[in-house]
Amino acid sequence: MRWLVKEVNMEMFIDRDELAKILGIPESTVDYLRRAGKIPFYKVGKHCRYVLAEVQKILKENGR
Repeated sequence: MRWLVKEVNMEMFIDRDELAKILGIPESTVDYLRRAGKIPFYKVGKHCRYVLAEVQKILKENGR
């Protein structure tokens, strides 16, 4: 089986709490946006992690 691996600098990963604080939104909104497929995320083990620049780009493109 072939796996697609996107190279991302590990220092850029942030968790839900950090993302919510930076964006000034509730943690539950981050969860909603992730589940709805509106923001990109990565699974690291059982945890969801985000790349701030990617999330900001998507939100900016969508006018949020």
